Amino acid sequence: MQKVAFIDADDTLWAVAVRGKRKKKRSVHVGIISECKPPFRLRDEVLIDSSGRCRVYLHPEARNVLRRLKDKGYATVVLSINYKEPVAEAIRAFNLPVDGAIADIDLNKDAVVETAQKVCKPEKIVVVDDMINYFDLPRDVEKYRNLSEVEEMLK
Repeated sequence: MQKVAFIDADDTLWAVAVRGKRKKKRSVHVGIISECKPPFRLRDEVLIDSSGRCRVYLHPEARNVLRRLKDKGYATVVLSINYKEPVAEAIRAFNLPVDGAIADIDLNKDAVVETAQKVCKPEKIVVVDDMINYFDLPRDVEKYRNLSEVEEMLK
């Protein structure tokens, strides 16, 4: 029986910074990958979108945690409330070792995890999400707020 790790994208696997649209106003805000316009180009481990306004920074421990999860027998799935195209493109551009991605702007993450638990019956489910405190997940699902917590669990 397999183990599954569902991992959030924005503010968990990567951080997104978006520059304001007006040239005079150089404000930058924390954003979501859906604000970015693929295709992306990779420069110094940072993705830059086609508009040049959006930067996606992979968290330093992301690749290592994903590899270690796979080494421990987990299927790794990115679970993101975003449009599919920019999530899939970022995963491809960063060359992340994941088994799949579920992304939809109206995604109900609780329902996805519960369905996986009922249908696939994995021996263990781990959910990693910066907003984990707002989830309504079954008690036997392990919950982590960030990749550093997962690194500790994997030791």
